[in-house]
Amino acid sequence: MEGENTYLKDKYRQIFRNLTYPMRLKNFNPEKFIKFAKSIGAEVVVVDVRTQSYSLHETKVFVKDPVLGDRDLVRECVDICRNLGLKFVGYVAPLAFEIWWKKHPEWQQRRADGTKVETAHWKTWGCWNTGFGEFICRELKEITENYRPDGFYIDGLLIGDKGCYCEACRKKFKKEMGYDIPEKPDWNNKKWYEYMRWKYRQVEYFAEMISDAIHSIDPKIEIIYNCPYAWFSTWFGQSYLPAKYLDRVGTETYLPSSIRYSSQKNWSLITFTSYSVYVTRMLQEGKRSHCYTYIVPGSLEAEVITEINTILASGGVPCIQGCDVSIRRIMEEIKKTEPYLYESEQERCIGIVYSDITRDSYYKDIPTDDFISAYHKENYNPFFTQMHGLFKFFVEAHLPFQFIGDGQIEKGDLDGFKLLILPNVAALNEKGWENIKKYVEKGGKILATYKTGLFGIYGKSIGKELLWHNAGLFFRKQIKTEKPYLVDKKGNLQVNIPPEYNQYLLLTEEDIDNFNLDFSLLEDGGGWIEYEIPGYLDKNLHIPAEALEVNYSEEWEVILPFGYKEHPESKMEETVGIGKRKWGKGEIYYLNFDVGEVLHKGIPNLKKLLYSLIFKIASPLPVEVKAPASVFFSLWKQKKENRYVVHLVNELSPQGRPASKEEMRTEIIPVNLEILVNIPKVREIKKVLGEGDFIVNNGREVIINGLKERVVFTIKV
Repeated sequence: MEGENTYLKDKYRQIFRNLTYPMRLKNFNPEKFIKFAKSIGAEVVVVDVRTQSYSLHETKVFVKDPVLGDRDLVRECVDICRNLGLKFVGYVAPLAFEIWWKKHPEWQQRRADGTKVETAHWKTWGCWNTGFGEFICRELKEITENYRPDGFYIDGLLIGDKGCYCEACRKKFKKEMGYDIPEKPDWNNKKWYEYMRWKYRQVEYFAEMISDAIHSIDPKIEIIYNCPYAWFSTWFGQSYLPAKYLDRVGTETYLPSSIRYSSQKNWSLITFTSYSVYVTRMLQEGKRSHCYTYIVPGSLEAEVITEINTILASGGVPCIQGCDVSIRRIMEEIKKTEPYLYESEQERCIGIVYSDITRDSYYKDIPTDDFISAYHKENYNPFFTQMHGLFKFFVEAHLPFQFIGDGQIEKGDLDGFKLLILPNVAALNEKGWENIKKYVEKGGKILATYKTGLFGIYGKSIGKELLWHNAGLFFRKQIKTEKPYLVDKKGNLQVNIPPEYNQYLLLTEEDIDNFNLDFSLLEDGGGWIEYEIPGYLDKNLHIPAEALEVNYSEEWEVILPFGYKEHPESKMEETVGIGKRKWGKGEIYYLNFDVGEVLHKGIPNLKKLLYSLIFKIASPLPVEVKAPASVFFSLWKQKKENRYVVHLVNELSPQGRPASKEEMRTEIIPVNLEILVNIPKVREIKKVLGEGDFIVNNGREVIINGLKERVVFTIKV
């Protein structure tokens, strides 16, 4: 991206060799591997300089791996890379020090009961607030001074378990905060929230230590840190804060190691891969994410190419472990794409707020006991279900969007977005709310849902007013609607409705027409319906999610009223379903139910409702894509080239499919697309990559027939 100044700028062809296991190290021939990397067109080679157990270089700080004898593996790799004109990145596994932990037990991360933190993968886990942090940084400085790598890959910058309770952390916390570390989670106690935020600041401090050690010698060395933010958070101190000091956030798109949520079980390969990249990029306000992926032996070429093309399209830099037979083609595909990646920025259109503050303050507890159980747990809490539902919807609706985190909001970096979506953003800090208000006052638009703004940063309700003071929306009472029910092709419910007081949100015929909803699919059968509603034959739309009844000031206009009943026989009442008001030069829209929860359930008409609403608010979108859900779309801008770049990647089947190994497809089925370009002053639209008939009508309408793996086209302005 523009503004980067590292040795790895615009280096997209990267290959990785991890040597943690002794047999890998014994059999590793650096000259053969690096020459192979050169022959396939790689530009960057990543190899261990320090494993979880040993150093692989001459060191006065740690212990060199005895397998190496007199060899200095890092010197060999660096020299070969220099001779062949390749960049060298040193992999560092910084958290474990197995061979040394008994020598320094005071460096060990500890649980509240004093036992050491360990996992099935790492038997030790060092705490950076002890001498361990300085020890690691001495080694990083030693490597930097003696070998001058072009980059470092730091694999793990974490606080394990629910937090570290070693003596150093206890003393530091007491000195800074004035009281003892809370021994266990207490979501009703301000001190617990402060401890969580203190953990975030510690990981930021660790990042600053690393940056000082390396960048004090050479500021152009790129520091990549592997961040599990897309998989888990909260307990492990993951936030946007380390990105202030390190050059690139990394993620892993290797499926078996990274899918952690039950709400991702039916995601396609494209959805999963792009989510990991989008979430990680959010931590650095849109900068490209480093993407480690492991190509295991026997991987299907169609699957591999789909993953790599998705990484490129969603804003990632692929870094590939493994030497599969597809590796040459992978490097060719990346090289062909590079001219359309250089110094590009994702076009700002729709921003979805992904708030750690809301996650911690409103959704609260992630019910896990330690790091390893969290790592394998299928379900976290409703925050992730909310965000996963939104992400999948936006990807399949082909809407141009990106995630916006607390850091970007607090900086006020919101200019250029046509619409910000606040999905039940129950809590932000004062700076965040002020910047969102300023964004709207200057002409921006927001769509807020459900309980946005009702809670403070310490998990307590702060009153009845939604959004912010003087917004004119007031919480009156909770509406808890009935869950959805399966029906057969005749519309008969497959289970009896429980004899409880049911509450229904209803739409009128006029509303249904206005928002492009279609009940005919449900009435004329055609097999099982995924989810359906009591009373649908009367064209009532039941919304199976929690909702609010709200009062509103005269500035508000109700553009879609919702009716509800507290009992099937009771009188119909009416509340705001969707409302809007002006605020300065901009507009505020409000939707009264928990939209992410509903989107996760995949109810067709509710997806249509949200799509129609977003389209009404944000229209005209710069590019409108009509395509099957199997197609991933992204829009980028290359300012120096005076052009936009559209990436379209096709999933392995028209409907997408679960990203589980057992259900992978081997073939890519071609699909057809229609695209409307609304960007002003278009001079030329041109296909630059991919297969399929490409037709441009009237200078703005694009038809692609037979899109196979992908198409990339440019819009010259």
